[in-house]
Amino acid sequence: MKLIPVYILFLLLVPYISFSKPLDVKVGQLECEHLSNPIAVENKQPTLSWQLVSGDSGKNQTAYRIIVAGNISLLQQNKGDYWDSGKVNSNNSAQVVYNGKPLESRKKLYWKVMVWDEKNAPSGWSQPASWSMGLLQASDWKGKWIGAFENPYPDSAITYPAPFFRKEFAVEKKIKQAMVYISGLGFYELFLNGKKIGDQVLAPAVTNYDKRPLKKLLYPYDDQSTQRVLYNTFDVTNNISQKNNAIGIQLGNGWYNQRDRRVEGDMWYDTPRLIFQLEIQYTDGTSAMISSDDSWKTTSGPLLKDGIFSGEKYDARLELGAWNSADYSDVNWNKAIFVRPPTGSLHPQTAPFDKIMRTLIPVFDGKTRDSVYSYRLDETVAGWASISVKGKAGSRIKIRYVNEEGEDYGQFDSYILKGSGVENWEPKFTWHAFRRIEVISQDVSLDEGSLKIK
Repeated sequence: MKLIPVYILFLLLVPYISFSKPLDVKVGQLECEHLSNPIAVENKQPTLSWQLVSGDSGKNQTAYRIIVAGNISLLQQNKGDYWDSGKVNSNNSAQVVYNGKPLESRKKLYWKVMVWDEKNAPSGWSQPASWSMGLLQASDWKGKWIGAFENPYPDSAITYPAPFFRKEFAVEKKIKQAMVYISGLGFYELFLNGKKIGDQVLAPAVTNYDKRPLKKLLYPYDDQSTQRVLYNTFDVTNNISQKNNAIGIQLGNGWYNQRDRRVEGDMWYDTPRLIFQLEIQYTDGTSAMISSDDSWKTTSGPLLKDGIFSGEKYDARLELGAWNSADYSDVNWNKAIFVRPPTGSLHPQTAPFDKIMRTLIPVFDGKTRDSVYSYRLDETVAGWASISVKGKAGSRIKIRYVNEEGEDYGQFDSYILKGSGVENWEPKFTWHAFRRIEVISQDVSLDEGSLKIK
């Protein structure tokens, strides 16, 4: 058998290796203000970014063209009625500043980009992306800050049961789009027709919301930081029915009304409060707005206590039924009242939401002593326990969160059963740092399936 020398074989392969056609350059990962298709942009000259996608690592961008349009139809025609950058000789693909028409509140923009490579060969257009402007002016807010009451004892460390709020409204026309703008201090959960909006927890993100009377401080502190309140935006077009609808909001104390830890001083802001605005655009060109005012109803319910440091106390016997659904009778609820607005100005939250990232199954160590059931993890986590139990009405469970050294630092959640089959519960407005959990109850038996960690 005749052998071909290795160097001859290599030469035969060189033309194939050197002159095979490279993959085309594509443009992807479009972001506005470092976010994918954001729906509440505050910057009136937002920054735009993208990435090159190619199978050839030697590909470089030498120029780009951006088109921004006020509707998707114009964008598809390659017409930028808001901005057409033209061909710009630049290798920059990050934080390119929008330089088109002035942007107004609520406006949705569509955009795409193409690039040229080092051989001046153009790419195709990217897939369309979008961004929407938030509420840019204070006058855009028609909703008012409301609450259940103003605290008659502002210097007291006492907190009150978490307030619930509801408002019904009717829709009789076909909806094109519906957007919610909301802030609830310290934390909130929003429901439309009984369904929670979003998968976030502990929202909105924490800021220095308000001017607060700092008293009894352990260390001198002159608070000169800027006050800001973050609001969240949701597209709820698919959550509204062509009939009666109900908005439900529950508030927690969060950091705004944190009164359970005072060792550093009295540093709370005020009692819980919210501002809300639902803007509906109909297909016939008309619009409607439902905003927070004193026509809303409020009451307290099963969440008797919630604190960032001390945990929650929940009495399921006081649950309110389908309080966040339409056609619920709220005749015994009170009228919400207008409350003092925080001094912080409203801004859209651009930071990622806090979310439940994992659900863990702890090791069950059994009943370690009288009325105490022990669970443990292989790591220290920040989160809470989710319980599934069965027992008589009035039966009590206390959940103790313990670190590696066996300390709980006052971290407890408490649950009182309503006595109706299997009951599932977890806290809403607190979290804990822990590695072990002790569930204390003289009334309820627990096993390995009774508890999960989130």
